[in-house]
Amino acid sequence: VSLGDFTSGGELCVEGEKEDGSEVYIVQTKNKIVRVDGRYVHWVRSHAGGDRYSLIFFNTGKLESEGATKREKAVHSWNVKS
Repeated sequence: VSLGDFTSGGELCVEGEKEDGSEVYIVQTKNKIVRVDGRYVHWVRSHAGGDRYSLIFFNTGKLESEGATKREKAVHSWNVKS
C-alpha cells in the first residue's frame, strides 16, 4: 500500500514473464493493498504533488500459489494494467 498526499504517479511496476523485460505490469497501490512477490524485478514510478510513503509487509513462509503461473506469483492484485 502507498500512502500520502501525492497527486500523480507512484505506481508499482513489476516485470512479467518475458526475459527481455518488455512486459511490465503497472500496479496502482495508492490506498490499496496489493500482494507482489518481491523476488521479481520491481520499482516505483516517479510521483508528483506531495509526499509518498510505502507500507510493506514481508512473508518468508511457503508460497500459497506454487501451481500458479509466473505472473500470478509476481502480482496478485485487482488493479493491474499490463
